[in-house]
Amino acid sequence: MARRYDTRTTIFSPEGRLYQVEYAMEAISHAGTCLGILANDGILLAAEKRNINKLLDEVFFSEKIYQLNENMVCSVAGITSDANVLTGELRMIAQRYLLQYGESIPCEQLVSWLCDVKQAYTQYGGKRPFGVSILYMGWDKYYGYQLYQSDPSGNYGGWKATCIGNNSAAAVSNLKQEYKENGTTLKDAQALAIKVLSKTLDMAKLTPEKVEMATLVHDDAAKKTIIRILPAKEVEALISAYEKEQSEEEAKKKAAQAAAQSGHGILVSRLFQQKRIVGKISSRLFSTIAKETRLVKMSLLSLRFATSLAKTLPITVSQLSNTSVPAIQVANRKLHVSCSRRAAEISSILEEKILGASTKIDLEETGRVVSIGDGIARVYGLNNIQADEMVEFSSGLKGMALNLEPDNVGVVVFGNDKLIKEGDIVKRTGAIVDVPVGEELLGRVVDALGNAIDGKGAINTKTRFRVGIKAPGIIPRVSVKEPMQTGIKAVDSLVPIGRGQRELIIGDRQTGKTSVAIDAIINQKRYHEGGDEKLKLFCIYVAVGQKRSTVAQIVKKLSDTGADKYSVIVSATASDSAPLQYLAPYTGCAMGEFFRDNGKHALIIYDDLSKQAVAYRQLTLSPDAADQFQTDKVRLTVLIFSKTALAIDTIINQKRFNEAGDEKKKLYCIYVAIGQKRSTVAQIVKRLTDSGSMGYTIIVSATASDAAPLQYLAPYSGCAMGEFFRDSGRHALIIYDDLSKQAVAYRQMSLLLRRPPGREAYPGDVFYLHSRLLERAAKMSEAHGGGSLTALPVIETQAGDVSAYIPTNVISITDGQIFLETELFYKGIRPAINVGLSVSRVGSAAQTKAMKQVAGSMKLELAQYREVAAFAQFGSDLDAATQQLLNRGVRLTELLKQGQYVPMAIEEQVAVIYCGVRGHLDKLDPSKITAFEKDFLAHIKSSHSDLLATIAKENKISEDVDAKLKKIVTDFIGSFSS
Repeated sequence: MARRYDTRTTIFSPEGRLYQVEYAMEAISHAGTCLGILANDGILLAAEKRNINKLLDEVFFSEKIYQLNENMVCSVAGITSDANVLTGELRMIAQRYLLQYGESIPCEQLVSWLCDVKQAYTQYGGKRPFGVSILYMGWDKYYGYQLYQSDPSGNYGGWKATCIGNNSAAAVSNLKQEYKENGTTLKDAQALAIKVLSKTLDMAKLTPEKVEMATLVHDDAAKKTIIRILPAKEVEALISAYEKEQSEEEAKKKAAQAAAQSGHGILVSRLFQQKRIVGKISSRLFSTIAKETRLVKMSLLSLRFATSLAKTLPITVSQLSNTSVPAIQVANRKLHVSCSRRAAEISSILEEKILGASTKIDLEETGRVVSIGDGIARVYGLNNIQADEMVEFSSGLKGMALNLEPDNVGVVVFGNDKLIKEGDIVKRTGAIVDVPVGEELLGRVVDALGNAIDGKGAINTKTRFRVGIKAPGIIPRVSVKEPMQTGIKAVDSLVPIGRGQRELIIGDRQTGKTSVAIDAIINQKRYHEGGDEKLKLFCIYVAVGQKRSTVAQIVKKLSDTGADKYSVIVSATASDSAPLQYLAPYTGCAMGEFFRDNGKHALIIYDDLSKQAVAYRQLTLSPDAADQFQTDKVRLTVLIFSKTALAIDTIINQKRFNEAGDEKKKLYCIYVAIGQKRSTVAQIVKRLTDSGSMGYTIIVSATASDAAPLQYLAPYSGCAMGEFFRDSGRHALIIYDDLSKQAVAYRQMSLLLRRPPGREAYPGDVFYLHSRLLERAAKMSEAHGGGSLTALPVIETQAGDVSAYIPTNVISITDGQIFLETELFYKGIRPAINVGLSVSRVGSAAQTKAMKQVAGSMKLELAQYREVAAFAQFGSDLDAATQQLLNRGVRLTELLKQGQYVPMAIEEQVAVIYCGVRGHLDKLDPSKITAFEKDFLAHIKSSHSDLLATIAKENKISEDVDAKLKKIVTDFIGSFSS
């Protein structure tokens, strides 16, 4: 019948005993011996090593002595799995205290906290006590050297010398006899430990492989605690010294016995005779036992039985005659032997096979969360993790290792940190943060990690790019010389943008920055609809910190205009967390680099980078991004009149190229929304959808409600997507909307990670944050595919201050800027571009010859007009030349006005600007300029489409074309005026 035992963990027996705790104590009594000795100049822990086997892998060999922090060490006896859990808890408590208070936890406080945990497991149903006793040694500034022992009940106490595990009672008895309370040094403690272990351990001879020893000494001068695990050579020297001492004592005893001749010689002779008799009987006894128990090999007799049997041998013949050792007593002593030769043979064969086998072990490094809050997790235990490596929490959330410190890792969480708690397991993935790239993303809205949030199903791509790869060097690049048509007259004529350029869109909020970018995307449709692959431009719009409704409007506009087929929108709206707003521009950049590296052309618009910086302050998490995005898309009612509009117009303008069929003219677009409101992103999506631009667009969204790491990551993710097109010989455009929010997200993360702040509390590497992102935009040489990635970062200024930290940084990185003014916007000049402050460092190299011919002098005329207009308001008498300059300037200003989301083809722009710069509109009332432009374009498209086709094909105005165009304009003005 099986033995009956109590299975209840929290109920006392009628005798007042808690059996589960006693069972745990019984398990400890069978564990390896551990002892601790407190000395005047340090502390010693010594532990018995068991399971020494050549088949045991060293990687999985359980340690007996654990370092808890810089001032404490512990040794365990009991169930190994329980010991691993408790030592992990001890280390986590110590790390949490260090992070919170900046100093090591006091020794007794650490022991007390763990004992509270152990006691809890004796009070609740369904839990068993931990089957482990622990010895702790440590030093603190309050009590100096301390030695503690705790048991499964949760009780603990301070000791000068103690022992746990097997034969602990005998060891404690020896320690009581040998320990000197005030005169014990650490050297004496080491010798005493070897002596006690030699007497109590069940082994014939003590060896260094079976003993582990550690010392703890505090250096007062260096104010540092030194913890040493004694190497095997030192342990062997201690054992040798003890054996030498024992042999010398034995020799002295023999010499004393030989010297005692008078009165003791006969007794000594009899004693030796009795010992010889005992020896003979002992050999007969072993033979009898072997015969009665049918032993095949005496070598299998356990050392423990041999030792205990030797202790029971009688000293004299009379005692031996009264002692009987029947076979039943041998069984009671738990003699475990093999009774079959066949079993021994099988064991030998298995051993040979296992030793000869090649084993491949997949190890997985994990850590534990020490603290969590504000989107930052402090993790202990990931000693080999790489910078920017992705980690996975037990809840399924992902994070990125950003701070690698000596005692912990700072991880930014890509999601709701409320799903993570202290003590959770954190697993290394071994992969640096990457995102999916490829044509499969065109027409989709994704978050900063490349996950679809538009409700159209999962995105299945075969290719993934890292979000933080190195920018192309000097040799693979070529100078920017191909125009990137935005479809906006003021931009294409005065501030031309080339493929592979980085043009900053800067201005206050609600000045039309995004509109410029979106128009540029929509304008690419004409190239994607054509067949010329070289003209196609893939667009990436990165919305950073915008409203969700704004992004939804952009998406709708791109869809309505057909620009969504070659565009990608990366959205990190204002409702997304700061990490997403920080990440969104990098996500968009990675997407654009995909096109660039594939020999294609891409345009990326960052809208805007200032919100990327602001996003760091916002770690309040919103509902699920995909659900919220769908809701905001339905609520969409109004259009956008902000910096974003400029970017959206650029995207929509690509439709004419992407529909043309010429792959070289196609431009794939990626829009990265960083820190924007979800409703804003939904507006953008709706706008792009309505314009038919979503087919070539990817939207990467990391809204203001997303975590700061996602706002930080989104631009890099979008960039990786763009690089796919660039590296495949195609062209891509990426829009970062905006990078100021990514910078704020990065600032917030850095402050929470306790990095030293600099100007405006930004970390010292905030310049590198944007430079390594924007440098990835490039025009590649034909030897490297000939692709391009064009970047349009958006920065939001405060009260027109372009001298702030983030704006000046980005201005110095980019190849020019388009400055939008609030004053011009309120005057009705839209896009509200300040031509004087706006500049393109590429200049006319990014213009067609036709545009150079008509717009070459326009910027100078407008600059002279602004100068004269400032003085004209103080006087009334003006000469004819000045009056002519004012009249021309007013009409050119009116001519450059353009509605939102109506980008124009380059040949249409040339025809309209021709009318103004050649003086054909000087006598026309300025209020009628807009109506004239509309009617004139309708007339020339319907009646003289061949002329427009000639300008588009030849990219220049020949004498014949000039004459025809002059006649058409003159005739139309005559009929229009009448």
